[in-house]
Amino acid sequence: MDELTIIGGGCAGLGLAAALSEAVEHLDGDALLLEGRPHYGYDRTWCYWDLEEHPYRRLERFHWRRWKVRYQGREVVQASERYRYALLPSGLYYRETLSRINALAKIHVERGCEVQGYAREGKGWRIDTNRGHRHSKVLVEARGTFAERGDRRGLLQHFVGQYLHLSEPILDPGVATLMDFDVDQSRGIHFIYMLPLTHDSAYVADTYFGHAAMEREVYRSNIRAWLRERYGVTRCDTDGEEFGAIPMSCGYSRRRLGRGGFAVGGAGGAIKASSGYAFCAIQRQIGNWLNDIRRNQCWCVPPPPRARGLEWLDRIFLSYMYQHPGRMPAVFTRLFETCEPDALVRFLSDRPTAADVAQVIRAAPPLGMTLAALRGLPCWVG
Repeated sequence: MDELTIIGGGCAGLGLAAALSEAVEHLDGDALLLEGRPHYGYDRTWCYWDLEEHPYRRLERFHWRRWKVRYQGREVVQASERYRYALLPSGLYYRETLSRINALAKIHVERGCEVQGYAREGKGWRIDTNRGHRHSKVLVEARGTFAERGDRRGLLQHFVGQYLHLSEPILDPGVATLMDFDVDQSRGIHFIYMLPLTHDSAYVADTYFGHAAMEREVYRSNIRAWLRERYGVTRCDTDGEEFGAIPMSCGYSRRRLGRGGFAVGGAGGAIKASSGYAFCAIQRQIGNWLNDIRRNQCWCVPPPPRARGLEWLDRIFLSYMYQHPGRMPAVFTRLFETCEPDALVRFLSDRPTAADVAQVIRAAPPLGMTLAALRGLPCWVG
């Protein structure tokens, strides 16, 4: 029987396994990480504002100090001297974490091993996989799709992102487009996200907040149409593509699996429901958890990824979004326009001061948000 089994070798699973190098003395036996995919590649792009230290900052490849939001032909451009918007390619993270894990004799990674279910059995856990049964004293669920959704109406942030090389050097690599809402809104809240890497290359994502993902060709066509309309680009090459569907809900951050079972990362509520940002929250949650383990000298429940008050504000925002999707482009634009940039950055990164929260609340629609809060109050108390 293994001492510890981590299910899922994505951002959280690999990050936890790599971080165990600093707490390996607490492992009485071996640790095992089970990952369904047989190979790792550049299948994700993680972006965030670099507010806090984490073990992988040196892997960041691009930064922006200016960003903009566009709606109804008007652009709101903001900047920060204190915080940069950073891009970290998943492939570099996979390589770094796997290198750290491989240096630890007690921790093993088994790829191509799909977990089909698990349950308490005796003093530990039985884990059913496509390669047979495994047994472990402690189980950690680290698959982001595992999270039980608190919003049963099923809002998702779904997108296709492409790395593109343009035929002409027409981009400004100093300004990131976080949201361009001047696109068709008939299928849900819809925007284009564009990070210029050089004058002639960019990461472009066609993004929706809605109930269900669509055929990938829809997103691809939207990206091409946007490039033609916004920049006059008629020809470009695709260097890479990724697809994502992120649950936008808050109801799983205190998920319990049972004695000796824990959830981290997306499964443990690390994804910020109102925005989809997760990378820094995952690293923060892992670091805080291992500190607790060292202090308590035993496996304990992972700490919540954010303060309960911030989760409450996310719930209100999501409730308003669900009730008034057509108003959201104006709401997002107003937030970026009226809030002091550093304050909004800290709020979006789950590191706000009280003054930052007050700014965001003042910028939000007061009556609509109040009604959204009152409608959801019975579900949020107790």
